[in-house]
Amino acid sequence: MSNFLYQTVGGVLNTVLTSLFVILLTNVRGSEFYGEYSLIISGYFFINLMCGMGLSSYLQVYIPKTTRSTVYILFNSLIIKLFLVSSVASVYSIFNEGLNWTVILYFVCMSLNQIMIDNFYLYRSYFKEIFYSRLLINILRLSSIVFCKDIITLFQYLMVIELSVLMLLILRQVICDKSINISRWNKFIYRLSYSKNYKFRFVKTVYLSNLVYFFSTPTFVILYMGFFDYDLSVIAGFSIVASLGMLAFNILNVNSRFEGALVAIYIKGKDVTETQITLLKISSLLMSVLVSYLYLQVDNVSKYIFSGEYVSELPYIVCVYLVNVANLVCYVLSPYIYHQDKLNIIRRSNFLAFIVSILFLIVYDDKRLEVLFLYLVVYSFTRLFFLVSGTIFDNKKLMKESCYNLFFVTLVSMAFTGFYNYIIFLLYDPIGLASFMLQSTILCILSMFSSMVVCRIRKYDLTRLKLA
Repeated sequence: MSNFLYQTVGGVLNTVLTSLFVILLTNVRGSEFYGEYSLIISGYFFINLMCGMGLSSYLQVYIPKTTRSTVYILFNSLIIKLFLVSSVASVYSIFNEGLNWTVILYFVCMSLNQIMIDNFYLYRSYFKEIFYSRLLINILRLSSIVFCKDIITLFQYLMVIELSVLMLLILRQVICDKSINISRWNKFIYRLSYSKNYKFRFVKTVYLSNLVYFFSTPTFVILYMGFFDYDLSVIAGFSIVASLGMLAFNILNVNSRFEGALVAIYIKGKDVTETQITLLKISSLLMSVLVSYLYLQVDNVSKYIFSGEYVSELPYIVCVYLVNVANLVCYVLSPYIYHQDKLNIIRRSNFLAFIVSILFLIVYDDKRLEVLFLYLVVYSFTRLFFLVSGTIFDNKKLMKESCYNLFFVTLVSMAFTGFYNYIIFLLYDPIGLASFMLQSTILCILSMFSSMVVCRIRKYDLTRLKLA
């Protein structure tokens, strides 16, 4: 249970710090500064995806199965990622004047940290180290807002942070795993490069599917806006809403806290359908309460959190919520699809959704913000439709229970949130940030506990999570 607490508390705390970084950056430095920052960071996510080569998926399957030394896997993976990211980032910088050597080095350090944290430490169950490393990065990032007055200085500061944490993570892994056998390094590269399993399954299916899936992300939309020379303040408005929505998904998606456990259970051939249903109910409850609250209190959120800005953009949080609903169901199905050898379903759903969404952009050749948000919704639900149609006959129980609980819990929690919002803010109108936060906290707690009673999320469900 301590691992679950480290992941849950760490997820909540680090997401809060990330949200605080976004809010402070846009309030202290202005919307145009944040728009430029978002445009550059979107370039990193695109580069990191291009350099994936299915490596993360390969490590996800390989690391939990091996009981041997993982140091040789670590260094080879870092070397491969270092070469790929630096090469692609250098080429990308030719077409983007905002990328200098500092930004490229920052991209490299971030991608290497992702390999360390999201692959080696996660699938080796080093949850304590993951918690402290991410916490350290996010706390130091907050200090950069005070010391950095231009975008280049900001990325220099962030690069030093990522590099320092990377060195600590590598040192910890080397010290704890003393059985270093250099002769294994070349064997790993050979296996990674020529293994039929890796080459045809992970590169052809996972990597190519991820490339297509990129077009369904807010990152693609931000790059799209940058390509067509949208104003930086408009990019900042879109990025604020998308960031808050995706951060809420990351913090409230309880399924992701159990990703490592679910992978290990599936490898053993056990069924965890009931556990997945419980996770889905809790995740959908938390997300729907938060999004309903943000939508109903958009004026106060803009007034007290964003100094009166983004009033017109914040209601689009509903579109991001719909995207997260689709992603949540996909998240539940993913372990089943991967470990039941049904990767063709993922490939088919991603490519068909890509075709539909590109046709949508062609038909609605409009640069309005609502069209871009609607584009994300169309892509996500088209992908979900094809994914569900490919798996519904294989696991009817999982599909039926997932859809029922997802929409039932969502409607119930939204109803309670609307009811308590009307009562609480009718009785007392907030006069400052402190009173607004207090009322918001009371509203969300009442909504969640009332919804849990109606949706029958019981103590037994929480016990099942502990057993998982």
